[in-house]
Amino acid sequence: MDKTQLKFLIVDDSSTMRRIIRHCLVQYGIPDANISEAADGLAALDRIGQSKIDCILADWNMPKCDGMELLRRSRAVPGYEHTPFILITSEAGRDDVILAIKAGVTDYIVKPILYEAISRKLDSALR
Repeated sequence: MDKTQLKFLIVDDSSTMRRIIRHCLVQYGIPDANISEAADGLAALDRIGQSKIDCILADWNMPKCDGMELLRRSRAVPGYEHTPFILITSEAGRDDVILAIKAGVTDYIVKPILYEAISRKLDSALR
């Protein structure tokens, strides 16, 4: 797999968090031009409908359409049933993790975001 060809979507209502995640992806070897962003789940669904995304990193808690709803709705889009989807959350309770796994999440990252965590999760998800 040539990760420089993959398209990523970062979904977070915080522009600061999007910037941090983008920086981690670039550090991981993803070209900046291959990274798009959305400020909420509804905007992310529009992006998914416009072009093929190879991996989605989404915040759990967002207005309009949160990460769990985005996960459920994106899994229903043809071609996205198995797209790597990583939830980013400050919620790491056992019940939340079980809920995310049942909904089909590939993995999750607990804030604060660290490059090592993102690279490890991406290595696993993109295998």
